[in-house]
Amino acid sequence: MTCAEARSLRLRWLDGEAGPDAAPRLAAHAASCAQCGPALTAQLAEDEIQRSGAGLLDAAARAAQPPADFSGKVLSRLPKASTGKLVPPVPEAGEKLRSAQDLDAVRRRRWLRIWTAAAAAAILVSLGAWAAGAAMRARVILAEVVAMNGSPEASRLPWERFLPLVQGESLASGAVLRTGAGAQVRLRFKDGSLVDLGSDSRLVLEGPRSGRLQDGRVHIAAAKDAESWILETPEGTVRTLGTVFSVSLEKPATPPAAGATEKAEPLRRSP
Repeated sequence: MTCAEARSLRLRWLDGEAGPDAAPRLAAHAASCAQCGPALTAQLAEDEIQRSGAGLLDAAARAAQPPADFSGKVLSRLPKASTGKLVPPVPEAGEKLRSAQDLDAVRRRRWLRIWTAAAAAAILVSLGAWAAGAAMRARVILAEVVAMNGSPEASRLPWERFLPLVQGESLASGAVLRTGAGAQVRLRFKDGSLVDLGSDSRLVLEGPRSGRLQDGRVHIAAAKDAESWILETPEGTVRTLGTVFSVSLEKPATPPAAGATEKAEPLRRSP
């Protein structure tokens, strides 16, 4: 197995598209390859943590949901009149209830207990949906899709499958973008930086001026700012201020000629 095949197999395994023998094959390659072994081993460990975390979050959301008949059981215990409508029970007259004001006070307190129980039931019913959406609400919008070619896709949440991108869509931290053969996508970050993701590439959005290139090629026109633009790759980390730079993890088919330099091929800017 070559290093490029290992990277491709790892991405398919992470998406759940590889067979059960994918993990042992990747581990065997990582142990025998001196070039990408350490980096691949670290990536596999991180992928396993992400897969386990997504499973735990899904299990927690399912556990937080009350039984299907919970609301019915609560409502069945509330007092009802012959009309079927909820009414507060009227206490029998006693020595302590000597005036109409005392009776009204008792009724108000019992009404309060009834509606408190109903509100608690409604909160429990919606708790599962709230827990599942808490992670999404905490995410920060980082960039907007301003142009694309082909059919690029993105996973907006760690447990969400890849779905097609839409021009004009906003993407939050943690989103994973991938492009197939001939597909490209351009993002505009909040600070004005333009990021072009080439074909057969995979990029994770991490912060207002940071990302992680897992495969393929990216071209970045970083807006000038006091804070560095950080791009992490399996081979190392690139830090730069406002400038234009390209990073590629692809291996050239033929060795470049002496003195030649590789140029980026970003998407064309819209007029």
